[in-house]
Amino acid sequence: MRNLIKEKLHSKATNGAARHRLRANQVSIIRRELEKNSYAKHRSILITTPDRSLSDSFVSLDLAKSFANQGKNTVLIDGNINGPVIHKWLDEKITFGLTNALNKGNVARYIHPTKIKNLSFLSLGTSPVNQLETWRMENLILLKQQLSSISDVTVIESPSYLTYLEIQLLAAICDDVIVVVRQLKDKKSRIRQMKRDMETAGIEITGMVYQPH
Repeated sequence: MRNLIKEKLHSKATNGAARHRLRANQVSIIRRELEKNSYAKHRSILITTPDRSLSDSFVSLDLAKSFANQGKNTVLIDGNINGPVIHKWLDEKITFGLTNALNKGNVARYIHPTKIKNLSFLSLGTSPVNQLETWRMENLILLKQQLSSISDVTVIESPSYLTYLEIQLLAAICDDVIVVVRQLKDKKSRIRQMKRDMETAGIEITGMVYQPH
């Protein structure tokens, strides 16, 4: 029995390491392509998915760290309104963040440095009293302008593009959209629908990360 348990644990660890290498390779390729095709001083990148939350995906964190390791002043934003998780990955306990910045119009006061060089973090923030007022396009545009003045790269973690209007608004102001597609979990019909909806909105998918499970 002990040997069987050890074999199962070893198998899980091996599979986990393989998934990490695959994700790291894809993230590295995406970063190089973004840098090669970027002529702007600041780059805003949305990480999203067609069908599910990214609660167990590290793509946004890996991409942000990849830029930070290249000497880019990077801000990682938790826009996962379905359930913020990045603060757990970074071991941070921050109450105020993105939603508060959208309401108050001063994002710099809510951004915190992390233990990783060149990487700062903006948490999701508190639940707004007036959701529609908070996520107005004027607020989002101001947010992007402020971020562009204090950072080189912004990476935003988000839940399903198709499920949340707030994420569709975020995608509209971002320079790039990276879609995480999961084997056996994300339906092809949802992926096609997301692509059509983005094309209708004038949003181009910059890249895709394939994540086996």
